Amino acid sequence: MTTLRHEIHARCPPAAVWAVLSDLTAVARFNPMVTRATFVGEPRTGVGAQRACEVLPRGRVLERVTRWDEGEALGLEVVESDWPVHYMRWVTRVEAEGEGSRISQEL
Repeated sequence: MTTLRHEIHARCPPAAVWAVLSDLTAVARFNPMVTRATFVGEPRTGVGAQRACEVLPRGRVLERVTRWDEGEALGLEVVESDWPVHYMRWVTRVEAEGEGSRISQEL
């Protein structure tokens, strides 16, 4: 299985980053492949929350939260996909770094 790791630095506090990450439908604001995201059922936060993403060039992906460490880490997995994806899971972490944040992801 292939593992990808990457990180970026943001000039804002971790709480601001978490506010965006924890709004599961906000993914369309920062992921250029997602044109729209909506909640699927309840809950809307925490482990078990789900979202459906309309993706480019076309298709839909259903994702479920697998990890929710408030303010620190968000894990998701693909549940269903129109793409030829059989399994994908990732964790995004947010940490304070200087006056900003380090955002890291392992996929």
